[in-house]
Amino acid sequence: MDFKAFITLYKPEDGGRKTYIADGYRPNIKFENDEYITSAYFNFESWIAPGETKQVGVNILSQRHFIKSLYKNRSFKIQEGKRIVGIGVVCEVVNKIFEKTV
Repeated sequence: MDFKAFITLYKPEDGGRKTYIADGYRPNIKFENDEYITSAYFNFESWIAPGETKQVGVNILSQRHFIKSLYKNRSFKIQEGKRIVGIGVVCEVVNKIFEKTV
């Protein structure tokens, strides 16, 4: 696991998914103030339905770009293709190669 985050899935009426997500979900993520989009792998114990907020573990699949760039409270968009289906915020950087030092 590279970092922990709280994610919120948008409801269908807000442009989000119509169905829940489960452990192993692999969306694209795009961090604030960064044009780079990468795939991620989400780890969590139970389903997350549209409209819910839960904590998940996240593994970044294209890691090189994110070395020394993550920090607590950094926000990101959760995307399926170009469609934004949710948002997230980093609550803990677990893999220290990604942690931004001040």
